[in-house]
Amino acid sequence: MSDYSDIINHKAHVSSQHPRMSIEDRAAQFSPFAALSGYEETIEEAGRVAEMKTILGEDAINELNTNIGNLKKGDHVSISYFIEKEDIIRHADSVISAIDTVMNILTLEDGKKIPFDCILAIECENDEK
Repeated sequence: MSDYSDIINHKAHVSSQHPRMSIEDRAAQFSPFAALSGYEETIEEAGRVAEMKTILGEDAINELNTNIGNLKKGDHVSISYFIEKEDIIRHADSVISAIDTVMNILTLEDGKKIPFDCILAIECENDEK
C-alpha cells in the first residue's frame, strides 16, 4: 500500500468550535484576482479612438440655432452630439422632456442632458408638419 495506509480509513476531522465552510466560500478562496487593478480599463482606454468635435460653419450654426429654437417639450428628435469628456460623438432618438434656455441644456426622456453647444445636428420628427 501507499504511505497513507495508516490514515486512509479515518474520518475527516470536524471542528466543534468552527462551523463548516460553504462550498461557495471555499471556491472563492481559489478564484483568480486582479493583480494589476485598473489594467483592463487602461488597455481599453488606450485602444479607444478619439473623435474630433466637428466645427460647424456659420450657416450650419444658424440653422441649428433655429431648429433648437423651434423645439418644444414632447417633440421626438434625432440628435447627434459631442461628449467632450469622452471625445466621442453620440446619436440619440428620443423625446424631449425639458428645454432649459437659461442654462442652454436639452434634457431627453431617458435623463440625458445635452448642452446646446455640444449639439452637432438635430431633426425634429413631430407630427405637426
